[in-house]
Amino acid sequence: MRLTESLTLVTATCLLTTSLAQAEPLLPLADGNRWIFVSEDDASVTMEALVTESRTVEGETWYRYEEFGYGYWLRNVGEEQWQATSEPDDEAPGHMVALADPATAPDWYPYDGLVVEYEACEEPMMVPAGTFDCYIYTFAFSDELYTRSVFAPGVGMIHTTFEQGYEVRAVALQDYILKD
Repeated sequence: MRLTESLTLVTATCLLTTSLAQAEPLLPLADGNRWIFVSEDDASVTMEALVTESRTVEGETWYRYEEFGYGYWLRNVGEEQWQATSEPDDEAPGHMVALADPATAPDWYPYDGLVVEYEACEEPMMVPAGTFDCYIYTFAFSDELYTRSVFAPGVGMIHTTFEQGYEVRAVALQDYILKD
């Protein structure tokens, strides 16, 4: 698996809400929300994430979240963020918990082989888009593949570091637009 594919898979798995000392979701979902990230290795390299559309099926609203070239259907549900396992068309899709607050997670979480560590940032994190209170989630899929994602409540992901083998990449939030 290429680092870019691993990066996207791991980051998409990292999208969540949490109840620990916050009231806003870590990833706000609304049509038109957009986040621009800049590579820490090369400032000329940017990537984006955006919410491209929403669908309401059987009273449940799902949002199409496109991140770094890959797309997922997501919805915030209480203290969890769900990812659809099928297209939300005429009936509500199947879903899985993309991530849950480790303190309140279901017994089966995390998935086999996934190690999740959570911590609140000791101090606000500064990225090109601003300075934010934040939460850090580290996802270890193996000794050679991990992601460390930093989320700011009500803003979304503000920084991510990806490691696969000896290759390490990091991106930081440069700008964002949140719709109502």
